[in-house]
Amino acid sequence: MIWPNRHCGEVVGHINAKRRVLRLSLSALAQLEACYDDTDILLLLRRFSENGLRAQDVMNILRAGLAGAGDPSAVEDAPLDVTGGYGVALELATELIERAFNQVADMPPPPDAS
Repeated sequence: MIWPNRHCGEVVGHINAKRRVLRLSLSALAQLEACYDDTDILLLLRRFSENGLRAQDVMNILRAGLAGAGDPSAVEDAPLDVTGGYGVALELATELIERAFNQVADMPPPPDAS
């Protein structure tokens, strides 16, 4: 059984009838920016929070999360069938975003350099 490393921002979802780990690594975030004509990730996050996630946004986030975890199903044209449907896919995409960016907020401050 696959267990996510929550300290790395990983989540687990059932996609294409398999349990898969997803993670928004730095390269995955760059891939996500590329899906939106290289729009800055912070601007994308603002847009997502203000306007919600469309189905295409959810697909882009999940595909980036699969790529960040090195999953071969991250291929652009491969179908993504999330067990539980759109509601579960939306929750998974939201959790991926939250984990990727809340990890920074949970980190202790750097040691004083003085």
